[in-house]
Amino acid sequence: LGTALLHLGDSTLASARLEEAHALSQRLHGAQAPATLALGVDAARAQIEATPEAAEARLRAALAQARTLGHAQVEVEAGTALVSLMESQGRIDDASRMSTETLARARAALPADAPATLTAIHNQSAMLKHRGDYAAAEPLARSVYERRKALLGEAHPLTLYSRNQLGGILDRLGNADEAEAIYRAVYSARRASLGDRHPATLVTLNNLSALLIARGKQDDAAPLLDTLVAATRERFGNDGPQSLMAMNLRAY
Repeated sequence: LGTALLHLGDSTLASARLEEAHALSQRLHGAQAPATLALGVDAARAQIEATPEAAEARLRAALAQARTLGHAQVEVEAGTALVSLMESQGRIDDASRMSTETLARARAALPADAPATLTAIHNQSAMLKHRGDYAAAEPLARSVYERRKALLGEAHPLTLYSRNQLGGILDRLGNADEAEAIYRAVYSARRASLGDRHPATLVTLNNLSALLIARGKQDDAAPLLDTLVAATRERFGNDGPQSLMAMNLRAY
């Protein structure tokens, strides 16, 4: 349940459930068991937003312990979580180094379609995107999307996350038709599964609106921007950065 809540973006509820599961696994299996270490990684991921420094320390400890014990999957999971944390803090150089190291470990020790391997590839694509190497990022992003679609289904949150990233890369590459089609599909799917006000839904709505404006489709963008402004104000307040970004976008 905790992991499912984490994938759905509810880190507060996820944290409580994962901490309970981690404590129980410690009692039943021991602190060094792979299952216990993996739950510790998920619990740390759930606390990134609230206490990032504590989460990073916890993830680094899990990474070192998994490496010492030879638990490759947990090592890769801790590494990918650290990449996401560093990326969220704008530490792109640190994140890129960790991403490259983690992907190499995943490819050496895990199956090509293992969830941790796909996350490592997704992260590497994101790092290449940050550095402006969209041509190198695109095949990685597309491969993760296609594999997750086959393994998890089109509507799974991880599949949609990968597809949204692919849309962003294609947008940067100038493939506006495919990017728009992807954003529309992801927005529709996220509305259906997560609701109109979920942060992931709003991210895709923002991406779609910006792309429509860039393509000169102001009439198509206008009702979406009205929805975006209302939703961000409701969720983040009138002065929240997401609300201000939405209002600035609508001004175009």
